[in-house]
Amino acid sequence: MAAFQSYFHSSSTAPKAPESFLFDDFTKENVHGQTAYHRLCTLLGEMISFSSFYTLFLALHEAFHLLAAALVGLAHRSLRISNFVDALLHQRVTIKGAEGWRSTLIRHAGWIGSMAVTLVVCARGFSGSCKIAAFFTLIDSLCSDLLGIHHGSASDEVFHCGNFGIIIFDKEKRGQVYSFLKTMVRITMMRGAQSGGIVTYVPKKDGLKGIRSRVVNGKRTDLSELVTSKLWHDQLWASLRYGLRDDVRVYAGHTRFATSSKASLDGTHPHQWTPAADYTFWEDKTSWMKTTKNVEVYICHNGDFDALELGGSTYPLEDIMECYHPCPSTVDSAGVAGVMDVMRTQGLWFHSLRFGFLFGPERTSLKYEVPPKEAFVSLARIADDVFQKTVQTAKMDRRILRQEVKSNLVEAFGQILGLNAESGDVNRLVNTAVDAFFDQDLFQATRFFLSRAKGSFGLCVSCSLDSHRQIVLAARGQTISLAFYPNSGVVLWGSEQAAVKAALVGDSKHFVAVHECSRCGYEGAGHEDDGAVRLDLDDLGGEVCLVDWGTGKATRSAMTEELPVHQLMDNKLTITLSQETLGKLGIFKKRLVRLHDNPLIKPLPPVYPDPVGKDIADIPYVLNKIQQDWDEGNSVNCVTSWWFSRELIKRLKRYEAGTHDGSIDVLLTGCEVSLWVAEQFASDLAQVFPRISVRVISSNKLLGLFGQEFAVPQTGHQFNEESWKLTNTIVLIVSHSGGTFGSLAVANLLRAYTEVIFVVASESDTQIGKQLRQLNPAGMWDFKCSTFSTEVGIRPAEPCTVSVVASHQLLTQLLIYLMKKVQLDGMEEASGGKYTVEDVKVLEELHAENFTAMEDIVGYDRNGIACPTYTSEELKKRGRYWSLHVLEVPMSWMLSFCYILGTLVSSYPLLIGIAGACGLDRSRQWWATYIINVFDSLIYIFLPQWTILLLRLLQGRPLKHRMTSRSLVIADIPWVAQSVEAYVSKLFACAYSATSLNVYSANPSDHLVHRMTHRVVRGCLLACGRPDGRLIALTSAEASACLSVNQASSIQSIGSTCESLTIGHNPYKLSLSAHAVFLKSFRKQASRCRCPSLSLSLFLSSGVHVLCSLSCFSSFAGLLLLFFICEHALQREFGKDFLNKSSSGVILGAYSNIKKRNMRRRKKSVIDDTETTKMDGTVTSHVSLNQGGNDCSISIRSPEETGHGLMDVSEHTHELVELMNEGKLHRKKSKKEMKSLLGELHNKSMRVLMEENYYGELLEKEMEGTPLMELVNSQTVAMRLYESRIASMQRCVAFYVMFHTLGKRVQDFWPSVSLGYLRYDMSRTHSIMRIATTASPVSGAEVRDITIELEQKRRIAHSRTLLSRYLEKRKLRLQREKERARMEEETRKKLLSHFDPEQISMLGKLMGTQLNTADPSMVVLQAIVDGKKPGDLKDAAPEEVASSLQEPASPDIQPVEVEEEDERRAAAELPLAESSEV
Repeated sequence: MAAFQSYFHSSSTAPKAPESFLFDDFTKENVHGQTAYHRLCTLLGEMISFSSFYTLFLALHEAFHLLAAALVGLAHRSLRISNFVDALLHQRVTIKGAEGWRSTLIRHAGWIGSMAVTLVVCARGFSGSCKIAAFFTLIDSLCSDLLGIHHGSASDEVFHCGNFGIIIFDKEKRGQVYSFLKTMVRITMMRGAQSGGIVTYVPKKDGLKGIRSRVVNGKRTDLSELVTSKLWHDQLWASLRYGLRDDVRVYAGHTRFATSSKASLDGTHPHQWTPAADYTFWEDKTSWMKTTKNVEVYICHNGDFDALELGGSTYPLEDIMECYHPCPSTVDSAGVAGVMDVMRTQGLWFHSLRFGFLFGPERTSLKYEVPPKEAFVSLARIADDVFQKTVQTAKMDRRILRQEVKSNLVEAFGQILGLNAESGDVNRLVNTAVDAFFDQDLFQATRFFLSRAKGSFGLCVSCSLDSHRQIVLAARGQTISLAFYPNSGVVLWGSEQAAVKAALVGDSKHFVAVHECSRCGYEGAGHEDDGAVRLDLDDLGGEVCLVDWGTGKATRSAMTEELPVHQLMDNKLTITLSQETLGKLGIFKKRLVRLHDNPLIKPLPPVYPDPVGKDIADIPYVLNKIQQDWDEGNSVNCVTSWWFSRELIKRLKRYEAGTHDGSIDVLLTGCEVSLWVAEQFASDLAQVFPRISVRVISSNKLLGLFGQEFAVPQTGHQFNEESWKLTNTIVLIVSHSGGTFGSLAVANLLRAYTEVIFVVASESDTQIGKQLRQLNPAGMWDFKCSTFSTEVGIRPAEPCTVSVVASHQLLTQLLIYLMKKVQLDGMEEASGGKYTVEDVKVLEELHAENFTAMEDIVGYDRNGIACPTYTSEELKKRGRYWSLHVLEVPMSWMLSFCYILGTLVSSYPLLIGIAGACGLDRSRQWWATYIINVFDSLIYIFLPQWTILLLRLLQGRPLKHRMTSRSLVIADIPWVAQSVEAYVSKLFACAYSATSLNVYSANPSDHLVHRMTHRVVRGCLLACGRPDGRLIALTSAEASACLSVNQASSIQSIGSTCESLTIGHNPYKLSLSAHAVFLKSFRKQASRCRCPSLSLSLFLSSGVHVLCSLSCFSSFAGLLLLFFICEHALQREFGKDFLNKSSSGVILGAYSNIKKRNMRRRKKSVIDDTETTKMDGTVTSHVSLNQGGNDCSISIRSPEETGHGLMDVSEHTHELVELMNEGKLHRKKSKKEMKSLLGELHNKSMRVLMEENYYGELLEKEMEGTPLMELVNSQTVAMRLYESRIASMQRCVAFYVMFHTLGKRVQDFWPSVSLGYLRYDMSRTHSIMRIATTASPVSGAEVRDITIELEQKRRIAHSRTLLSRYLEKRKLRLQREKERARMEEETRKKLLSHFDPEQISMLGKLMGTQLNTADPSMVVLQAIVDGKKPGDLKDAAPEEVASSLQEPASPDIQPVEVEEEDERRAAAELPLAESSEV
């Protein structure tokens, strides 16, 4: 400050400088003798002077804020070094803990101080540039501190077609409006962001005026920056002209992903059809008041508008829009704005009469003459006069007033409109117009529109007549969520659920920094908005929401005033909800989702300069977190997996009982990357459980067949409407965002076929999760979970990395759990499983070591700390090397530019200069000069080629590659190749053409050679992932991949070919590949484990060989650890280095030789053993434990049946023999008892432990003599799952790391060579569609209607089933009663024919009952059934008769209770109506 004052003092005492050129009259220039060069220097000096003064005054402005904060007692929070640095560099300061009057004083101190500085500068006669700088600083301070307009955002939160909006109640929060809007825009941008806009309202003499700010996004620009900057400028000028509202402020916006037209400004939201105009407006407060108001309607629409119902007929949108002129835009959303202009009519006679004319009379087409606007204006004047007179004379009851106005207007309108009064058109017009005048407010207008419109709608409607107190939101087929922050005084809404968390302070230690509360200064996570809640509108059934913050009734419409009103925001705001169909959603309070301290709600992540790199660095952390979540055993994922396995076990039991209905067991669906991950999981699920029916299909295909009025034929696919039966099918939807249109629509659509629907998403709080929670409402004792969550949260980067890996990891955990569960329940035979519990243990061990492998590949540990490794650095090195290929074209341009500039400016081309230096005299040796110029011309002509060759020579790259843009081919198993292809394509989506990269993918074991070898050119880049061929189950797969790479690399031209790179675990480099990256195998660390030393072969003495079935193996929990024996066998035979120095072909040959030798030994062993082990010349017993159904039986078979020879006896085998000799294992044993006995063996074996040196060492020793290939083949399932679930994921992440380095270097190249002018963000694409929420490629117009129709049919079918079961039960009961009456009548006749009345009376006395001939009851009937004839009883003594009658009934007769049970069972066996066949 002292320095600043001394500067002012010195400036004031200095002699007055002459007026600068900037402010002098141009005619004085010649007088002063100023040259052009002098004028240019003067201008530059003035510009530098202005910039310096402006920066200084802005810093001084911030200093006034700090000084005021220190004076009010906040010196410890304001006088910080960071604030002084920000004041100088960023022109902003942060003062925490300021609230109430302190905040007001600090805020106003800025503009007051700036005004004082401006007055001093003007009074003391400073230079013109100083005065202008002071004046601009004053304007900026007035806008920011006094008017509450802030340019830019004080927040550091940055994210990448949907709606969004904000209502600001708290005046202190107005300074954060741009921060909130920018965050919401960037989150909503994930749904598409080709253009965007915001509308707000400012006060005007005749009401409110809308200020609309719209922009079209560029390929490499940031839409959030463009929108907020445009809003700031528009609001600045509006504040100078009209001023800003001092009460509640509303901002409604939209980002667009164009589907019906090009991305242009006229198609950008918010839409307005009719320009603003003044109309007579009647408002009913305490009495009817007549005023003139500005009327304009704005809408933001996400979805599609296809048709509108008028007069009982439905017309397409094109016909509707032709009826209105002029048309501001051809997009469908503009039609919504036009229709809403017509329908918002309350208090407006002009609009009401126009509405009555359009919707009142009955018409069969749109071809009718519409009166001109002047006619409706004259009618409106008449209506105004009639209404004013009626109001003055009639009572204030709205019903009476309504009828009086109708009767008075009928006569006045008949002649003017030319309508036939006798036909009733005039009456219908008047009735419709008057009702619209009283009832059609903004809320009812939106409800009326949705009841007549066809399409999907996420709608925000505002009107200048209502925006001072209310706004209307609607959802049908598109999502809308609202968040209420009572402590912050903010209401947010958006199409994306995450967008409404923009005002939420998070509590995640990993993603969000510690926050200091602005109200009380508390430093910690959370606490800011502890009362924040969210409401999700019913997008399936359709719901309209009226948000009102005014006083009095929210709506005066007779159609809506009876709807319940809910208080929120500490009674500052009310909402009124109206559902369309599909019933109610329950109690309102239970629909609210708590946002603060909710473990299922993840906060928004902070900004990172490299979102893709951050996602990759988070992979070890995320995977470890998923594992820890699973290990806890009580997480939501564990509960959900239990429900999933429960449904799967149900279907397996039907297979076991033979009652399976043939429907699909498991259906997986998704889109793009999620679909590819689901396809691999479906393949592994079918590998483990071969018997179950597993299908996987794209959500768009399902939607095209079942979600359209006219199905989209799936040409080329074996799937149609009748192919699959989906009755109670287990559906697993994989959607990381949880909001993809196709997946969300399928979740709603399949509800009519099955209720067993699950989803894999990034968090529990997603749109699909919300739909499934509505499908499965949780009771107090029945908490049914349907959502698997990776807990990754929002990841705005469009190139997917951590989300793909996390989904794959979670599905691996689910697969392991299902394998355990099926074994535990003894359903292996029903599932057809060919795996053992030992396979599960191997997979778990390898899976546990996968985290260490990920740390090695990524170069970050599980805590997110960088720890570079050799593998990660090698991958990055390969990426940097390949980036030189991509960057060589612009580098060549730069070298060419330097050469041309240097040679032309100096007038010495290269060869001429060399010749001149050597003594060439141009004037004398002119002919030599011409010759040299020819060669110099050749250098200029081929200069790009020369420079490229020079670059390649200096960088050590191949010289003969093509000099053009590169093509990249990714080769690996399908899910890896496709995921990496999409990833790299998106990394280069916004790259400049000079550094573009064409990306393809193929399967090296299938079609790489057929699809890609013809594309092989010099310099083509081929990156291939190799399975670990050292494992026998994968040797052929690696051999196929290597053969494909060699074939592609062998195609040469002028001695050069493609540049191939392989990534895999087998440390052998192909001779034809240029590069190879070897991933470390961590299987050896897992191999050194403890395992029991009990032989699982269970060989009995005396030549009895016990073979346990796979089902029985599962009962030996932990009895055997089947690790990979094949690798040790090769090392034992060929040496330790054989595997690491041999190709897959050599390894394959070695395995083949071992197999042949084992086959020869096996044949010889069978012959020898057959001759020596015959018992009495008959058979050798073969005992097998078969676990089928509920019993474990022992069967005896001969060697001819088994094909096995004899083996040695294990020491623990005698224990099993003793158990059998004791009779504990007999022919029929229950499953529970068998497991107990086998567990007894297991407990004994656990006492003897040893350490293995390789996987399966113990097994090989104890089964000595068993063919090695049989032991090796028993591990096939484990090895295949290792490849598909673990090794392939490691290769995928390795590709991510390498290509991220490549893309990052290309991205950073452009700003470094262009001084920041050329730049792009590789974390986004041109379309900016991280979440595909648009109904494309399959329309969603009929999805809702078909869903409702299927739901109704399902309910009808269910009711029909219940009714048929009831009628059948009633029929059975009547038949049974009739039969019983017939039998009693026959018994009575027989009784009378054999007994006289005295005997009957005597029997009654002996039995303690009174019998007569009219009612023989069941006495004689029971006697007859017991086998005693009436004749026998006639001659017997009464005591004998009584005793015989008192004997228990025969087992053949069933009591009445059993008959009722039979009735219930018979009714239950009636066929149920199958909803999938409706």
